[in-house]
Amino acid sequence: MTKVHGVFSLFLLSLSQALAMTAMFLESVYLGLGYAIFLMATSLTIVYTYCTKCPVRTTSCGHVFVGKITQIFPERKEGPYSQFEYTIVVIALLSLIMIPQYWLWNNRGLLIAFWILVILAGAEINRFVCPQCDNSQCIACKKQKAIKKN
Repeated sequence: MTKVHGVFSLFLLSLSQALAMTAMFLESVYLGLGYAIFLMATSLTIVYTYCTKCPVRTTSCGHVFVGKITQIFPERKEGPYSQFEYTIVVIALLSLIMIPQYWLWNNRGLLIAFWILVILAGAEINRFVCPQCDNSQCIACKKQKAIKKN
């Protein structure tokens, strides 16, 4: 069941990014294409920085596709994430959410739909994916496991 929620959360995030790209394409084809390239590069940066170190990425990745994508990258040593790695991932995620806000603001329907999708995806991940994940190195997993113990 975790994999269903993992794939669904990625679908919701992808849909939100498609709305962001749409808002940018409405402004300029070049802006939309630029954001599409930025989206791909940023997504791959997140996968490389974070997911390639995950010990369960090839066996039980809740996001399924992400685990498969990690296999195209060179092997990285599994282990604790550094502060630098966390920082890169947070900056990448925030940039994917915040950069399109100006263009989404010009189309309130897209803006509202974007935020609903992002919030739903975050809730899916937090409620269903993280609690079932066995990546003991992940800070989200550690917090979820600590909550379960109490």
